[in-house]
Amino acid sequence: MADDAPTAPVVSAPTPAPSSFDLTLDEWCARESMTERRVELLAAFHFDERTSGGPAKDSAENFASRYAAFAVRPV
Repeated sequence: MADDAPTAPVVSAPTPAPSSFDLTLDEWCARESMTERRVELLAAFHFDERTSGGPAKDSAENFASRYAAFAVRPV
């Protein structure tokens, strides 16, 4: 029993910082409206996302890709 060496506590590695943060649809549209000239299209995208039951929060990249697909979708 005297030969038992104390063991060092196990320390877990720190969690890496996320590469992108989730935004709400309102936040993403507000940021996008600063550079997007087609505000009617942006408003239509906002309405479509809300009514289609999409995610309430998502990454900016995912919103941007869905917006690009929405912009070329036939009416």
